[in-house]
Amino acid sequence: MKKKKHAIIGGLAGGIAGGLAGSFGLGILTAVLLGVVSFIITEGVVSLIQKM
Repeated sequence: MKKKKHAIIGGLAGGIAGGLAGSFGLGILTAVLLGVVSFIITEGVVSLIQKM
């Protein structure tokens, strides 16, 4: 159940990053990289919040 929530948050972050990349006219590869980076950041933030 918790993993699904992480996936949704990560997906949203990736989608936002992808949208930003698209609006700035960056390539698909850059959008994918931004999505991966934002997913990693989101995962890190979620795990930090859980540790508190």
